[in-house]
Amino acid sequence: EMESAEHKVTTAQWMGPKAASLGLTGDVEQAKFKQLFYGYLPGTSQRIRGDRKHGQENLAVDCTLSAPKSFSMHALTDLRLYDVHMEACRRTQAELDQRYGFQRKFIDGKQVNVMGDGLIVAAIPHWTSREDDMMLHTHLVIFNGVQGPDGKWRAFDDRQFSYAEWAGSFYRNELAKLTQE
Repeated sequence: EMESAEHKVTTAQWMGPKAASLGLTGDVEQAKFKQLFYGYLPGTSQRIRGDRKHGQENLAVDCTLSAPKSFSMHALTDLRLYDVHMEACRRTQAELDQRYGFQRKFIDGKQVNVMGDGLIVAAIPHWTSREDDMMLHTHLVIFNGVQGPDGKWRAFDDRQFSYAEWAGSFYRNELAKLTQE
């Protein structure tokens, strides 16, 4: 059981309904992560965003959700708190889906945002900060690609994520509610 507990708290997991609909569940496999990162559905040559025409391609967005230090310390010895952390991450990811799951589409030369059917997310947990302090946090790696209502894949409007400062507060609020429950 110790090995499964260690695996649980140190292994990246696919997150969200869009990932699940693509068969991406459970542990993140490096090859599939890399394919998505570079803009392809795993095991295919199908792009999840348009071909890069010029400049640098935006590959993904990293939304980092960090638990308070006191929570992190307690989560080391009570893995129920790790589960609470991950549920707060899932709820935050669902909110990100609703607020930013739009694809960028050009109609008559003008950019419009069209609601897609979900973001593809890999959740990567860490237990320490860069300074090696105890800090439970999870990186939600959101791959740049959204499937629209027409079935076509396009990039999302990554500028929208610059407004996502609320995500950390939303996560901590969900973490507090779930901990009290």
